[in-house]
Amino acid sequence: MERLRDRKRARGDREIQAIDWSETGGSITLRIRDALLDDPVALDTNDRGPIITVADFFGRRLVSYQLADVGFSCAGVPLESSGVVQRGGSMPIDGTPWLLSGANVN
Repeated sequence: MERLRDRKRARGDREIQAIDWSETGGSITLRIRDALLDDPVALDTNDRGPIITVADFFGRRLVSYQLADVGFSCAGVPLESSGVVQRGGSMPIDGTPWLLSGANVN
């Protein structure tokens, strides 16, 4: 277990970044720093709304964030102000997640 802790220190402080690319280069458009997120190593985006799920390796959990308003055919769940990211909650799991996928296999 000591080797795992050393790796965490080697990766340093992490943040989640969204990057937009154009013909002239890229720019960071969003940064998420969550004190409750220990070690984000993978991210999956939701196909139906502005939701991301993050694999937290040392936190041994999956954490979701709402990035913008979520619209449905009959209702919406608005954010209180523009540009605010809401933490949707977390789901503890056994082991240390290193990859995740929200692929729909219907």
